[in-house]
Amino acid sequence: MAYRATLPGMGERKLIEAGWQRYRALCIPGDASPTTVEAAHQAFLAGAAVLHRTMMAGMTDSEDIQPCEEQLMQDVVDEVREICEQLDVRMGVSHG
Repeated sequence: MAYRATLPGMGERKLIEAGWQRYRALCIPGDASPTTVEAAHQAFLAGAAVLHRTMMAGMTDSEDIQPCEEQLMQDVVDEVREICEQLDVRMGVSHG
């Protein structure tokens, strides 16, 4: 199953945790050491934090969506989509 597929737990409130669990299942070998798993988990959470801070830094105080905010979100979507595609290739997932 592709990484970019709907995450289990999408109906839950902890979407980042659901994403971590899916990433761990797909990308981290089952025999990885606890230290490796913990380091990967911290890196995953750091990525989520950076994404959040990037998105929030680009937001204005306006109640209406501004063109710069719309562009920021599109840039984030484009980059995350590219990352997901790279993960799919790395895991040998095809969509054809």
